[in-house]
Amino acid sequence: MSRTVCLLAFTTTMVCFPLAASAASGAEPISATSINAARLDAIPASYEPAPNNVDPIATGSIGASATSAQVATLVRKSEAEVPSAAVAKLQVLLDRAGASPGVIDGLDGANFRNAVSAFEAMKRLPEDAKIGPQVIAAIDGVNQVIGSYVIEAQDIAVVVGPIPKDYARMAEMKYLGYATVTEGLAERFHMGEDLLKA
Repeated sequence: MSRTVCLLAFTTTMVCFPLAASAASGAEPISATSINAARLDAIPASYEPAPNNVDPIATGSIGASATSAQVATLVRKSEAEVPSAAVAKLQVLLDRAGASPGVIDGLDGANFRNAVSAFEAMKRLPEDAKIGPQVIAAIDGVNQVIGSYVIEAQDIAVVVGPIPKDYARMAEMKYLGYATVTEGLAERFHMGEDLLKA
């Protein structure tokens, strides 16, 4: 028995399930179509880290009488925590180019920007970690970064069930595979399990 799902891989596949975080925020859910159609110039050129889930009113960093501009800034920063189809597409392309962004999760962040910088260095572009016309022109030549993947017996064969935390018990295991199919597939396709499960 096989089951068809869409997954993210640095070769030809990507997750095509809507992400709960995107749906909850009112943003368009990530899908195979949205990732393939995503325009890389939709990604902000620079990255500003979002606040560390600190309530700005409780900490006094923003008062109850905050201006709409101050509130809008906080909303924009929290939107950086919502996965983006364009960021996911660029993460796949960077991974294929040999500039690993870490876990492919559709989120803009330090690892993602470090990968952009590494790609710029590889292509002898100015190393500023900004996603501008030069970076886009150097990497965006692929129309489809998404495809389908059929889960087969060998994907399930790597599942060994719960893996003990104790190293001595781990050493006794015949094979140190994965606790679940999703863990194995997420590792194989360089993506977060949350993105795979969404």
